[in-house]
Amino acid sequence: MNLQNFFNAIREWFHDRKERSQVIFDFNRCAREAFVSGIAPTLLHAKISKGDPRYKHQFSKWAGSGFRIEIFAGRDLSKDEIKLIGEVILTDSILVRRLIVLGWDTLEVHGQNAAFGLKWQLKDLYATSTILFLKSIQKCQILLTSLTNNWQTQQHIPQIGGCGLQ
Repeated sequence: MNLQNFFNAIREWFHDRKERSQVIFDFNRCAREAFVSGIAPTLLHAKISKGDPRYKHQFSKWAGSGFRIEIFAGRDLSKDEIKLIGEVILTDSILVRRLIVLGWDTLEVHGQNAAFGLKWQLKDLYATSTILFLKSIQKCQILLTSLTNNWQTQQHIPQIGGCGLQ
């Protein structure tokens, strides 16, 4: 590796760390604002965790590949409540894509009792959401084709003022 490549690698490493820190900062700021304004009934706090080595993908960071969200609700939450919060986070496809690109591979959601929590493999969620998205596009295309064909065969073309304008 020549000196220029070495410095480019260092510069890229610092840029990635800055972006990852910015995602954590922005998430925590938005979560605080939502909690203070009463939009969210619980306070969420994100931080970097070890992640799950079984969930690695080609962009995973070698250390700190987990995106951990801790929930402060004033009480212990049930597994279903923690799962619901995780699923709400995962519906934000832009956030999930950003997490993957920045090297996270695991989403962890924990209640106040940090010993209990749930985790999701981000690459599987992305793949599943992409497949569902493509299937929904196919269904829409089939529906539009069917509606267009039906409309053309029935020729619902109105006559305007008796002059045959369509």
